[in-house]
This record gives sequence, structure tokens and C-alpha cells, in this order.
Amino acid sequence: DSGSLFEGTYAELDTFTSITNYKVAQQIYNLQTEYKNYMQYELKHIALEINFTRDVFKEKENTIYIPKIGKSEPVSRIQDIQLKHQNYFQVVLDKKVMSRYLEIFFKSKIGLLALESLVRGEVIGHRTKTDLEVMKLPIPELTTQELIVTTSKKIEMLKTSAAAFESELSVNPNSATAIQGELNNVLESLGKLSKEDEILALVRSGESKTLEFKQTFTKDVDMNIKD
Repeated sequence: DSGSLFEGTYAELDTFTSITNYKVAQQIYNLQTEYKNYMQYELKHIALEINFTRDVFKEKENTIYIPKIGKSEPVSRIQDIQLKHQNYFQVVLDKKVMSRYLEIFFKSKIGLLALESLVRGEVIGHRTKTDLEVMKLPIPELTTQELIVTTSKKIEMLKTSAAAFESELSVNPNSATAIQGELNNVLESLGKLSKEDEILALVRSGESKTLEFKQTFTKDVDMNIKD
């Protein structure tokens, strides 16, 4: 990009808003993501209502709240709203789209870029209802949406558990052995546990009806050092 006035490109006049937004749209186009394999719908074709308020929204089923200003993320639960309600669009969705799926999409790189591409204004950036209505969104089959939502919930559960382990370890160092056992179980199921750690986990758990040790190991499992 030389910045020359003699170089340029063509853009649709009815969808062009600014050079910045055009560049964001190009980033989305160049992004390698499976979201591009899904059917694309303009928001107005999957929304039953797009509302705004000067007061407080009345909660509605299957709804996502998209901020008019700033970089706050869209949320699917009214209690998760971070700004005043007047700074959001309330989008009530058709039953073929799960609000939680859209919330997850907007947290992805391509989703964040899609939101960024709608921002107008240099000082206080804002989004308009007109631009929001024509924003294209990737919508998979409902079964795929449900799978994405369920998987996301499980990831959040893992994050919560990891945070709880970290908190417990910081105030109760003696819990390290128990915590390590729990973490080893998770890592083993993910295939991330090293062979050495697998053996050490078996040693610490002791013999059982199906496990019996027949040789001496050369590593001190209590001191974590080799003899």
C-alpha cells in the first residue's frame, strides 16, 4: 500500500461507510474460518424485532443485546448488560437462531471484526439500526448451534474449575496433591498428560485389583527428584 491517490479499489456505494470500515471488511473477507461455510443472513431477516429504549428494556425470550457505542460485547442475558439500556439495541431473534450462539459468535475474531465494521464516527464511535439490519451473520443448522452452545458451556465450566483450583492452592498449599490429581484426570482425558506424569499418577494412587507394581522406580515421587 503506497498511499498513492492513483491507486484504489472499487466498493459498493450503498454499503460503503468509511475507509476504516472498508479495511475491517477486507480483514473479515481474508480471515480463514469455518464460519464462512455457514449460510449468511442479514440480521433483519433473522430478527423479529430490533428495539431501543430511553429507559429499561422489558426482558424477552431468545434475545441478544448489541451495544450502540463502545467496545462492550453483545450479551444474551439482560442481567449481563454492562452499560445503560439506552446504549443497546434489543434484538429479538427468530426461533431458528439461538441468542447464545450469536453471543458466542460475537466473541470470535470474525464476530468482533463484524461489529467493528459497523462503527461510525471517529470521536465517539456508534452503530446505527440501519447498519445493524444489513450486517451479515453466519447461521448454521440449529443442531450445530446447540452443539456450539453446549461446548462453550463446558469450556466455561473448565475455566471456572481452573480458577477455583488456583484460588484454593493460593490459600491452602497442602491441597496441591489433591488438585494435581484432579488436573491429571482432566489432562489425561485431553491427551495432554506426559507418560512420566501418567506413571507418577498411578504410583500416587497405589495398587488396586487391576494394578500391581513389580519393579522399583528411580524417581522420588514425594520430593519430585531422581534418586
